[in-house]
Amino acid sequence: MSISDDSLPILSSLSDAIKRDDIGSLESILSTKPEILELAAQIWPEDPFILAYNSKSLHVIKEIGTRKPEFARMKNQDGNTILHLACATGDKEKVSVLVRIDSELCCVQNNLSMTPLHTAVKHGQGDVVRELVSACPESLGIQTSQLETAFHVAVKNNKCHAFKVLLEEAEKLEKEDILKKEDDQGDTVLHVAVSNELVLIVKMLLPYRRSSRTGRLQLVNSTNKKGYTALDLCNMNPSVSAARIRPILIDADAIESYSLRKSESSTGKSNSGSKWLKEKRDVLLVILAIFIGVVFTVSSALPTYFPKGNVNVSEPFQFEAVATGRLPLVFYFLVCLTVTLTISAWLSYCAAV
Repeated sequence: MSISDDSLPILSSLSDAIKRDDIGSLESILSTKPEILELAAQIWPEDPFILAYNSKSLHVIKEIGTRKPEFARMKNQDGNTILHLACATGDKEKVSVLVRIDSELCCVQNNLSMTPLHTAVKHGQGDVVRELVSACPESLGIQTSQLETAFHVAVKNNKCHAFKVLLEEAEKLEKEDILKKEDDQGDTVLHVAVSNELVLIVKMLLPYRRSSRTGRLQLVNSTNKKGYTALDLCNMNPSVSAARIRPILIDADAIESYSLRKSESSTGKSNSGSKWLKEKRDVLLVILAIFIGVVFTVSSALPTYFPKGNVNVSEPFQFEAVATGRLPLVFYFLVCLTVTLTISAWLSYCAAV
């Protein structure tokens, strides 16, 4: 866009109106020359939105944001939007205005791949953190190029209040699983908190209230890229703070990586044994079903040459008759059938348990 001679005084008037937060003059200028904002953005060292922020001109910010919401996404040389800048200084009023203009500003990352939420957390701006998460819950799970969540940033910069606010907001949204996310070193926030000897944050993390015991164990006993659990890191540290952290971890069922590997190995063997028993049981049940079918078929076709006349029913039963074969053949057949079915049922039971 070329600069005409008549544009120069208008640009000067625009700059003065922005710096004075003179909304009346701004509206008058924009009504006569609507394209002046785009021209200013091209030729000024800082765009009109950044100038308004630096001049603390809240009314102008609202007006420009309403007319040109895309200006809110303009970045400075560090890749920061005006929302990043407001978050760093903790200017909650400007943050509220900006997220109402465009809530997706919360997801814009600067040259360091940090969102406004990361920036607010890094500077310990707890009230701003709450405002951002409320406006854009999705920003809570965004990670930097080092895979750091806002929780990681809070812990690495020892911002306990900001961490507490993040934790409260995550619980409200039922997004506590974000706590189990790992950075590029495989460290969860618990690993970092233990390494940095942050007793208060460890207490807040264990247990995090809404999570199931399984979820808590996944956090407390997760291993980083070096294979260390949080308890491993604690045991490596002889400091007084580490001594205070150790019982907190143990109360949360924390274990060392060696014990964890041993437990996983035992679980693997147990699963293997269970699978083998199940397969054996299935085979036995199939054999039993086949045998019962055969027995039923044979029983249905028993010969009819076992007349009652062949047996003296008045003669008292004697065990010698069994051994000498004096009883009808059907007797021996039924005895064998009973024994076989009993043994098959017992084997099936053993395989099942």
